[in-house]
Amino acid sequence: MLSKMLSLIGATSSEVLRAEDLRRGSVRALGTLECPQPLLSPINGEACAGFMYQASHLGWRTVGPSTRKTLTRALVYASPLMLRLGDGASVLLVPRQVEAFEPDGHHHLAEQDLPGFKANESLLEVGQTVRIHGTAKLSKEVWTIVFDQVVQT
Repeated sequence: MLSKMLSLIGATSSEVLRAEDLRRGSVRALGTLECPQPLLSPINGEACAGFMYQASHLGWRTVGPSTRKTLTRALVYASPLMLRLGDGASVLLVPRQVEAFEPDGHHHLAEQDLPGFKANESLLEVGQTVRIHGTAKLSKEVWTIVFDQVVQT
C-alpha cells in the first residue's frame, strides 16, 4: 500500500529495474554500465567506465613518526556513460560532481621521487552490474540520472 502511494506521487521505495518504472526525482537504479569510449586507468592502463585514483606519500615530521599525506584523490567517469536496465533500455548517467584529473598526473607524481610514494586505483568496469543513486529527469523522451553514488554489486 505504501509503495503504491509513493509511486503515485513520484517517489520510489525500491530499485528501478525497467524503464517503465522510472519516475522523476530521487531514484535507485540497478543495471549494467556501458560506455562507447572507455577511459584508460592511470596506473595499469586498463579500459574502464570510471576509476577512483588516490596518491599519497610520507610527510616529514621533526618529532614523532611520519604521517601519510594525500597528494591527490579523484573520482573520474567516462563520458558518455550509460546504464542498461533489465528490460534492455539505456539511461544516460551524468555525475553530479565532476573532478578534474590529468591523465599524465600519475606519471608526473611518480617521477617526483617522493618518500613513501604510493598510488592506487579502483575501477568501474564496462559491463559491471551497479546500483546508481541519484535524481532521474526526463527530457525529450530521454531519461537521465544525475548521480551522486555508484555502488558495485
